[in-house]
Order: sequence, then C-alpha cells, then structure tokens
Amino acid sequence: MAAPQINQEAASLVAELSEACNHPNDFGSFSPTVYDTAWVSMVAKHEPEGGNLKWRFPECFQYLLHHQRDDGSWPAYATEVDTILNTLAGLLALKTHADAPQNVGCQLPADIEMRISKAASALTKMLQDWDVNGTVHVGFEVLVPALLWLLEQKGFCFPMPGEQALGALNKKKMKRFDSRMLRGQTQLTLLHSLEAFIGKIDFDHVKHHKRHGSMMNSPSSTAAYLMHSSTWDDEAEDYLDRVVSALKDQHSGGVPSAFPTSTFMLAWATSTLLSGGFQTSELGDADLQRIAKHLEQQLSAGQGVVGFAPGVLEDADDTARAIIFLCLIGHQFPPDQMIQRFENGNHFKTYSSERNPSFSANCNILIALTYVSHPIKYATAISKATRYLCDAWEEGAVNDKWNLSPLYSEMLLSQALVQLLRLWDAGQLDDKVGDLVQKRVPLVLCQITTSVLHQLEEPPLAKEAISYAVLALTQIASLPWLQLLGSKIAATVEKCQRTLLEATKSNTEADYLWVEKVTFGSPVLSQAYRLAAQKASTSQLVWGDRVGSLGPSSTKALMKSVKFFSQLPLFSQEPEWRLQSSVVESQLFYPKLKQASRSIFPRKDMAKDDYLNYIPTTWTMVNNCRETPFSANMLWEMMILSMLNYQADEYMEAVVGDRFKDDLRPVSALIRDICQRAYEVVEQQTAGPPACQTNGNHMPPKKRTHTKTNGDACGPALKKSRTNGNHVTKSPAIDDVAEVLTSFVNHQTSHPFVKASSPSDQKALISEIRTFLLAHLTQIEDNARFSSQQHSPCSTNSPSNKTSIIPYTTAQVPYFNWVRTTSADHTSCPYSFAYLSCLLGGAANIQRQAFADDDSPASPQSCFPTAKSKYYSQALCRHLATMCRQYNDYGSVTRDRAEWNLNSVNFPEFVRHSEQEEEALKKEVLELAEFERESMVLAKKRLEKELEGERKMKGVKDAVGVFVDVTDLYGQIYVVRDIASRMK
Repeated sequence: MAAPQINQEAASLVAELSEACNHPNDFGSFSPTVYDTAWVSMVAKHEPEGGNLKWRFPECFQYLLHHQRDDGSWPAYATEVDTILNTLAGLLALKTHADAPQNVGCQLPADIEMRISKAASALTKMLQDWDVNGTVHVGFEVLVPALLWLLEQKGFCFPMPGEQALGALNKKKMKRFDSRMLRGQTQLTLLHSLEAFIGKIDFDHVKHHKRHGSMMNSPSSTAAYLMHSSTWDDEAEDYLDRVVSALKDQHSGGVPSAFPTSTFMLAWATSTLLSGGFQTSELGDADLQRIAKHLEQQLSAGQGVVGFAPGVLEDADDTARAIIFLCLIGHQFPPDQMIQRFENGNHFKTYSSERNPSFSANCNILIALTYVSHPIKYATAISKATRYLCDAWEEGAVNDKWNLSPLYSEMLLSQALVQLLRLWDAGQLDDKVGDLVQKRVPLVLCQITTSVLHQLEEPPLAKEAISYAVLALTQIASLPWLQLLGSKIAATVEKCQRTLLEATKSNTEADYLWVEKVTFGSPVLSQAYRLAAQKASTSQLVWGDRVGSLGPSSTKALMKSVKFFSQLPLFSQEPEWRLQSSVVESQLFYPKLKQASRSIFPRKDMAKDDYLNYIPTTWTMVNNCRETPFSANMLWEMMILSMLNYQADEYMEAVVGDRFKDDLRPVSALIRDICQRAYEVVEQQTAGPPACQTNGNHMPPKKRTHTKTNGDACGPALKKSRTNGNHVTKSPAIDDVAEVLTSFVNHQTSHPFVKASSPSDQKALISEIRTFLLAHLTQIEDNARFSSQQHSPCSTNSPSNKTSIIPYTTAQVPYFNWVRTTSADHTSCPYSFAYLSCLLGGAANIQRQAFADDDSPASPQSCFPTAKSKYYSQALCRHLATMCRQYNDYGSVTRDRAEWNLNSVNFPEFVRHSEQEEEALKKEVLELAEFERESMVLAKKRLEKELEGERKMKGVKDAVGVFVDVTDLYGQIYVVRDIASRMK
C-alpha cells in the first residue's frame, strides 16, 4: 500500500474515533462472545399486567444456536479456556430455556435436548483434558467454579482431573472476598463479573454501583444483576438493549465482553498510530485535538487517572496510554496521580486491588514516564518499572494477562527500553537509571530481537501479531550493537509489511488476541496496529557516544566467531542470522562473566582463561537454535556453572595437585567432609519447614549475585571443614583448600531453585559433586603414575617422534572402566546434569506451590519422577559424559602429551606398540565416541517418550535438549581446537 493510501486510511480511522467523542457511552469495538451472549439470552421479563415471563433478548439465543458446533461445544477463539467458558455458559443458557417452555418470545428448537446432551458430552471431554495450571485468563478460577455450581443445580455433574488445582486457585482467590466489600461506594473489579457471585451476594446491595445502566460495562455481569435483583431495573435493561443493538448490523444477537470501551479505543489507537511514525498533520490535527480534549476531560474527572470508559473503575493501562497520546501531540499531562494510585512494591498495578502484576501495564507506564517533560523528576518510578520489566524478562516470566501474543509484550518492552535509551543518551536520566540502562537493557533488547525473528519464522501468525513484530523490530533496528543483524531486520520488516498488505486485501476480521473473560478481537485496534506497522521504518537513528559505547563494536571479530561456529556439525544447517544474534548476545554476557570469574576460585598462577570467550556463545547459540527454552537467568546460571567447572578443573590440577602431590588423602577426607555436611543440611531441612517460599507475586526467585561466600541463601551455612570423623588434617594449606571448596559446594547447593528441589534431587547433586571432586584426585594420581613412567630406570617410554603415543603401562583398571567412571566424572557432566535437574525441579515446585492451596502446601517433586525417567536420564548423562571425554581427549592429545596428562589413547587397549601413529589412535577414540553418541541418542529418545503426555514436562525435555547439545558442542569444539587453559 502506497504511503498516501496508508495516510488516508489512518486519517479516516482517526476521524471515526473523533466522532465517537460525541457519544462515548455508545462506542466500542470488541468482537462478540458466546459467553456474554449466553448470559444476556437468559434475561426474562414479566409481560405487562403480570403476564408470562418473556425472553427479553431472543436474538441472543438465536446467536447461541447458530454458533453451536456439531460436537455440541462453542468456539475456542484462541485458548482452551475460551471454549470451556463459552460451552459452560452456552449449556446453562440452553438448559435454562429448556426448563421454561412456558416463557414466550423465543421458540425452542426441536432438537433442544440433543443440543443439551451434546454440549454436556463436549464439556465433559474438555474438562478431562484441561490443564488448569497452564491457564492464564483473568478470573477463570472464579468463573468456571461458579458456572459448574450453577449447572450442578440443574442436574449436571462434571468430574475433572484438575478439580483439586481449580479448587485451590478458587480458594486462594476467594480468600479475600467478603460480600460486604460490594456494599461500599468504591468500585471493585468484582463488579465486572457479578455472575460469579450468584448465591453468594444479595444483588439488591450492588445497585448503587451501576454506571449508565451497567455493572462495570459488562453485559454478562449486568445480565446476572438484572436476573437476580428483587425488582426489575429499567436502566440495566436499556443498557443491554444498547449493547445488543450496537453489534446488530455485523453480528446479529452477539454481544461483546465489554461495552462501551471508548477511552480504551481512543487512547490505544491514536497513541499506536503516532508511535508508528504518523505525523499529526497526516492524521488530522483537528480530529486529534478533539480526541485530546475528550481524554483530558476524562483524566481531570478521574483526578489524573481513567478507566476503559467514562465512569468505569480507573486503571493504570488506560491512564498510561492516554498520557502517551497527549504527550505525542504536545499536550503534557502530569503522571503524578498515575504513580501514586498504582505504585506497589517493586512494580505498578493495573488496578488498585490487583493480585498479580501485568507486564504490559508496566511497559505502558514506563513508556508514558519517558514521554513526559522533565523525566528525571520521575527517576524513581522509571527505575522501578525498568527493574521490574528487566527482572520479569530475565526470569522468563513474561506471560501478560491482557494479550495472548508474546510479540505484544516484546513490542511494548522494546518501545519502552529504546525510549529509555534515548533519554539516557541525551543525559536526561540520573545514575540510578543509567546503571540499569548500561548493565541490563542492551542484553534484553538483543534477546527481544532474537525472539521476534524466531516467531516470525514459525507461521502462520495473526496479522495483528505480525504488526506487533514489525513495530518491535523498527524500534530496535538502529541500535549500534545490533548492526550485524541490520540486513536481516530490514528484510524481515519488508516481508512482513508485504504480508500485511496482502492479508488486508483478503481478510479484514480482527484477530482474537486480547484477553477479557474470554479472548476477543478489536477491528479498530487491529487496524491501528496494522497501519502503524505499515508506516514504520527501519531508518537509522543517530545515537550519541553513550549508547554507541554499549555492546560489542567490532563486527569483524563477531563474524569471525560466526564463521567458526558455522563450521561445526551442530550449526552447519542453521541460518546465519541466528548465529549472528547469538554471538552478539554472548558478547553482552561476557563482561558479567569476566567479572564473576574471581568469585570463588583464586586465579593466581592460572593461565589465560580462554574458555570465557567460548562459554557465553555455546549457551546462547544452542539456546537460540532450540528457540530459547532457557530464560536469561537460566542461561546465566548455566554459564556460571560451565565457568566454575573449568576453574575447578584448573584449581584441582594446579593448586591441589601441586600442594598435595605426595599425599592426597587429606584432600579426599576434606571433600567427603564438606559434602557430608551439605548432605546433613538437606536432612535438617527435610525435617523442618519448606526451604524456600515464593514471593508475593509468585514470581521466580531473583538472580543470584555470584560473590565469594561461605553463606547459604536459603539455609544453614556450611562451615569451613577442618576436623571431623574423616580426620581432616590441620594445616594452612588444607585450610586454604577447605575455604575454596566449601565456597564452591555452598554456591552449587544454595541456589533458591536447588533449595526448592526435592530432597532426593538435592542429595543426588551433592553425591555427584563429591564424585566430581574425588575424580580429580584420582585423575591426579593417574597422571602422576603415568608421568612417573618417564623417570623409571627401565623406562622405554620416551617417544621417538612428536606424534608417537606413550602407552600407560601401569594402568590400574581397563579403559572401559576408566572412561565410564573417573574420566566421565572428571568432565563435570554428571554433576552438572544433577545441578540442572535441581534447577528445573525446584522451579517447577515453586510454581506448583504458587497454585496450591495455602493450607495444603505442595510436596516437592523430583525433576524425573518415575523410575524409568530417572534411569533413562542417568543413562543419557553417562553416555554423554563418556562421549564428551572422548572428544576432549581426541582434541587434546598434543597438550596432554606435553604436560604428561593421561589421555584415552595412552591406554594399552589402544597402544599396541610404541610407534603407533597418533592419527590412527585418535580415529579409534572418535569411533568409540560415536558409539557413545548412538547410545546417548537412544537413551534420550526413551526419556523423551517417558516425559510425553504432561505439558509441564515439556520444559524439562527442552532443557535436557539444550544441555545435551551444549555438552556435545564442547566435544565438537575440542575436535577443532583445545580451549582448556594450560597450567603454568
């Protein structure tokens, strides 16, 4: 679509919105819903002179009949709970009509009983399959139980597997409810869903809450009020008449989930168009000024805040969008009341009584605060919103309650953070905000870019969601650290804009992405987002030195890394942009990792830590190529884990191996003592109260700072080991080692997710840490035994050339035993897998506790809960560790020979005579590694099959996939180059 046509369509839309200012109580643009239509269809009124009851809105009942599907259910607009709520309400309406054949005004269909039977059968199946804990719609935990109870009064019974989970959520939600709350003058969100309180409240006591005849502009809530009041309410009847009439031309008989929604439509559509790049002159100055005057009046009437329509309970979202619009056309409006009304702890609330925060509402508030004049005045609020949004993103907790598309949240977050960067670049923010901008914002924006590009490669997407993606990418396109992706972003935006143009020609229906009681679409909003996306441009902004200094600057160095990883088998088929985005992301992690590298293990006498250059890239690249199953925080934890594993290897070899080379028994006793104490801590916690609780928002725990400590974040600290039953010898040397290893074990066992994991998983982790550390001692002894061969008087082990292999003539065990035990344990793979299992299991337990009844805490469950899943996971891990060690040995033959470290090729099974050529032996090791790969793949398939069937286990399956690929990747890297530090 040419620019003039886009401008003309946008101006026409603004003119339509401007006209709505004349009748704001009769304007809305929500699609009709079966749920609300069903409630309105049940309204019956006595005829004059005390005659029969007459169905007041027969067209609504006809709408229900028309939209009932062949299987008896009603449509699922976008989610599972949509069809459940629609079918619950639809069945209730059918049964209510069937039970009152004497009512007039609506003829029952001949097949009414069959329709009821089919609806009940369909509902039974839906409820059997419903994942209650996976549902995010606002208020479902109140609405579904209420409807089930109403149907129970009519003789229906629907047992369901999720009954206990739903009951716990309902109990938690209703715990604060008191019917007297509705008798006061304060509006509450409960008024929007009064149908959920039939049998619990006296509807005569809520009459004073009507606004323009409605209960918080909800047709279903108003219908319930009208049906259950002791006296007929003409104003409520008139309101429902207006609602039904408003959609009569397009959807005869259907009613929306909310009406009117004028403030919402005016603020959202206009601010979206202006944010997309439209100039006020292109949209019509007079119409914009008219809308501005209306919104200013609404803000003034609400003392600085507004709701989604005049007279409706005020909320932060609509207030923020109204302020954004006013600022964009040059009408400044102070945000002070918005901040005061909705500020809450570490975030901002959508409504004053909100229990869980809304991600998008906090985005809109931050955007509004960055557009006001003198933003530094609101630095504290800006800092709070920014920190909350970054925390939520890094925790992977971006499940917005008002829109189903992740792209919507990513669009808003990118707009908020880019605007924040502009202010910081111009010196308009204080150091408090500036610290967040420098340390966290670049990484978040990089990850948003990758996420958006990923989603656009998984069609089909709703056209409104594509619009969100375009608006996000055009915001991000000019960022200096993302220039490597510039051509990919530009090409993607151009392709999406063509898609939007073609889709508009064939389909003008709104997409069902917005969340109310059920999902809805809005033609006005859909059009506004599409036009903004078609108008948006990737033209480069000019950034100052501040923003220019953020992130990696050398494109040449980044492309060198991309070229290296693209040659590895794991990434040979991946599109270049994924590798590019991963390398950029890894460079944003690198400074943090470098800073954390001295947190536990001393770096004195250690070689250059080249592995730090690889660790971030390995995790980001695998994660991105697997479509980001790990959150930023989980990625960070795994990077720290990889770094500590390298450092533990260095420390045990360079420090412990040197100081205790003559007698390792004190260190062995020390390791056993430290791990025994950690084990006892788990035992004590098992006997006491739960180790970790969720915070008030049921959000995952905050990311840890990685500082050197002997403390324990969620339990008793492990004391530095000196003497106990294992007879640890006192000495300055052993004390130093005790301090380091105690810090290491504490760090690995004190993560909040580890503490929340099952006792069996925690004990397994401690056991694997002990095995890992002891394996280093065994390796030191093996290396010493192997090295001593060169000093033997009878030794014939000196190689005749640089490619000859020295046989390990003093081997204590066969190669098979060594590579599957000491050698595999030495790689850190088994203990790392146990650590990951604790993180995954602990995160799931915390989430499970958030859904549980407060009076009945959920018992912690193991990450792999069945015997088969445990067995297959351990088999997978053992084959993976063995394979990784064999790859490692394949790539480090030269280094190991120079340092006299024992390598697979040194075992007698390989070296049949002293002149055996290196390449031939390496080939044999590689073939055995491939055998281990085949075995690992088989175990992985068995494990995945065992985990099938439960949605909650998909996250575990995906995480295992990332872990396997990263471990495999290190093996592939070792085949190409040796990245381990050499000991000085």
